[in-house]
Amino acid sequence: MASTPWAYQTFRQQFGHSYAKDLETLEGRRNRVHAGPMISAIAQREAGQIGQLLRNDLEQAVFPQYPQVLQLKEQFQHQNVLGSMMSGSGPTVFALTQSRIQAEQVCETVRATIANPT
Repeated sequence: MASTPWAYQTFRQQFGHSYAKDLETLEGRRNRVHAGPMISAIAQREAGQIGQLLRNDLEQAVFPQYPQVLQLKEQFQHQNVLGSMMSGSGPTVFALTQSRIQAEQVCETVRATIANPT
């Protein structure tokens, strides 16, 4: 599957122009992260909002090259989960659910839908 060096190199080649290039921009981004919507959702224990805010920039680089990873994320999303995201540089994809029972049902459905989801 996607190696970490490959994922970062591909992302850098395709999206390097979006990197913070000066201290002021970097500081602004850091402040937005520390005071942003995800921190607020976590502080307020809003699981649905947390799920909607999940984000991994590396998905942009990995999904076109590894469509099965995107397919897995989409299958999770079709199961009415709170949110789904690729972990790290892939290929692990996870979903947040309301309960353990829902997680087990989602897992069973996705395993039946996708060949070799592990």
